Amino acid sequence: MLAPHALTSAAQMFGMEMHEAPESAVTITRKFQITTFEPTAAAYAVVREIYLWFGVNDDKIPYITDSHVDTSAIVNT
Repeated sequence: MLAPHALTSAAQMFGMEMHEAPESAVTITRKFQITTFEPTAAAYAVVREIYLWFGVNDDKIPYITDSHVDTSAIVNT
């Protein structure tokens, strides 16, 4: 189960707005250009895939503020 909120949020801890995984396992494959690699952007790309797999819409995925990735939120999670 996964809620459309940051992993450390009260919604996650208390099971609010939970989405169930469609299957018991998933394989996520992503490719990144090594010359322009940004770790926080790569981390968000993987986190985004996980939320999408659970059925959470793009506009509900945490770690985005004003159409930008909130890198400090990812690092501090």
